[in-house]
Amino acid sequence: MGSSVRAMWVVLRLLVIFLLLLLFSLGFYYFELLLDSRFGTLFSISFAILFALPFSVGALATFLLAPNCRRSSAIYYVVPALLVFGILIIGGLVLREGVICLILLAPLWLMSSYLGAFVVKEIFDRFEKRTGLKCSMLALAPVLILALESHQPQVPREFQVVRVIEIEATPDEIWPHLLSMDDISPNEGRWNLTQNVLGIPRPHSAVTISVNQEKIRYAQWGENITFEEKIVSEKLNTQLGWEFIFPNDSVQRYTDRHISPDGPHLKIMTGQYHLSEIGQHTTRLTLETTYLVRTPVNYYSALWGQLILGDIQRNILQIAKERSEA
Repeated sequence: MGSSVRAMWVVLRLLVIFLLLLLFSLGFYYFELLLDSRFGTLFSISFAILFALPFSVGALATFLLAPNCRRSSAIYYVVPALLVFGILIIGGLVLREGVICLILLAPLWLMSSYLGAFVVKEIFDRFEKRTGLKCSMLALAPVLILALESHQPQVPREFQVVRVIEIEATPDEIWPHLLSMDDISPNEGRWNLTQNVLGIPRPHSAVTISVNQEKIRYAQWGENITFEEKIVSEKLNTQLGWEFIFPNDSVQRYTDRHISPDGPHLKIMTGQYHLSEIGQHTTRLTLETTYLVRTPVNYYSALWGQLILGDIQRNILQIAKERSEA
């Protein structure tokens, strides 16, 4: 009976600690959202959220579970990982975050929470007095970083994603499929992580129509996502360029609300096809997408851009290949 009671109290203590840290994380996030809405800032994706908050969470969890540093060193390896994934999953459900946003956050949060845990261990190893006060002060890290960050505007940076495919067809056979691809079935294209696992809808159609002496390609992904591509340059059978236009919020509404393709943190700007004949009845088709990122971790974001946009591009090129060769 005694062991079962002790086990129950251990579970209860762990649950209380988890709930406290979950509330701490959600409270700080809502505080940043309030700053965004009140002052028009960009704190919802900030250094404080990406690094300082999980650092504090990892530090506080380690301190609360081992206030005298007498527990097994395994706590420094196990607790941060379990805590991060627990908070991300529960917090994601509460905040209705998309899978993509949680996956992007996970590596940064995991790294930062581990750092917080080992800072607490280092405090216990180096100091004999007032270690509790020193560890508790780590909870202020997000607020301090946020205060410093408010004076450092996020700098936008431009990136480009390029994918290439070889098609056994001539440029004039490929060209019509670049202008219009209607009734694309879910089975067309290729398997990819972004659309088959992360849940980004696959293309349904892309039809070019002349409107007021301008050519606009109207694109639809899945059943609900729509956007436009205004043709800005065209060289028959050689080159086709466009500007992206997002007249509604269907992209973020049906993927991830933080991934607005025309928002303050991400702006997908232009796209372009290039066709070059490389042999008899063989053409190299290149697809380029240029976008702007404005976050505290632009190059980290660009790595995910290479994966996500690259997957989408490869799928589109594969559809063009299958239809042209058919």
